[in-house]
Amino acid sequence: MIPMMKDLHDLINQKLILRDAYKKVFESPEGKIVLQHMMKTAGIPKKQCTTEAQALLVQEGKQFMVYNIHFILNRDPQVLVEEIEQQYKEG
Repeated sequence: MIPMMKDLHDLINQKLILRDAYKKVFESPEGKIVLQHMMKTAGIPKKQCTTEAQALLVQEGKQFMVYNIHFILNRDPQVLVEEIEQQYKEG
């Protein structure tokens, strides 16, 4: 059981380090500029007005990445740890 706890501890540390790295990058003045550009490129908050399937898929992929960055930046670290622990317990 002790090796599993080490794995859990390592996983939590990796996720928190990744979250901190996102914050360091995207909360810097340059990172804010890049994130704004990514939002513009992804069409956020505007909606894509096309019926072409491929174009919609590409646009949705861009939007997903920007929303994911915002999600990571705004995530409460304690909630993140609790979710990892719960997923780890469930297998």
